Amino acid sequence: MDNEIITLNGVTENETRRDLSLNLGKVKARPKIKFFHKDEILSLLSGVTVGKERVFFQFLWMTGVRVTEALTLTRAHIDFKHDEMTIRWQKSRKWKERVVPMHRQLKEILLMYSATMKYEERLFAWTRQNAYYMCQKYGFGNPHKLRHSYAVHFIRSNNDPSALVYLQTLLGHSNIRTTTEYLNFVPQHIKPALDRVDYMTPTDERMF
Repeated sequence: MDNEIITLNGVTENETRRDLSLNLGKVKARPKIKFFHKDEILSLLSGVTVGKERVFFQFLWMTGVRVTEALTLTRAHIDFKHDEMTIRWQKSRKWKERVVPMHRQLKEILLMYSATMKYEERLFAWTRQNAYYMCQKYGFGNPHKLRHSYAVHFIRSNNDPSALVYLQTLLGHSNIRTTTEYLNFVPQHIKPALDRVDYMTPTDERMF
């Protein structure tokens, strides 16, 4: 038995071990997601000039959209009657869109902000470079950090088992595996479920 070569699907055990030893050394850790806590966001927002710039950061924080999606948005994409927004993004030279609900607090902000705007006017008529510059200027760093902050805060604030599926739709992820990465940053959200599991109380009088 000691000299027997185990073969599975035409691959020997020794070959498998050799492949694993070669590949394990090449695995690179994925970059850690960076995000702000709610109190950090509010502190940064307090330092932003009241007006267009503050609304821009509030919009990113309260929607989790990509910065390019925010810059594409027009007044026509906001449906105040049904509290919805149509978010558009371009992939492989094709436009895609998703309809997402609008938070009541964001609705109040946008109603005032867009009151005098024309129907086809962009909410934030800036370039991507302008947006990145403003994020650096006010301490938000990369605008994608606001997207991460939104996702982590959403998961932490929801006990609904369907929250992850909702978040996938809100963020526009094509694969839910991308969305599940945010679970790594919400251990306190998982703990109540863990506490409901009993590992010590015997089901009957026998312990063994």
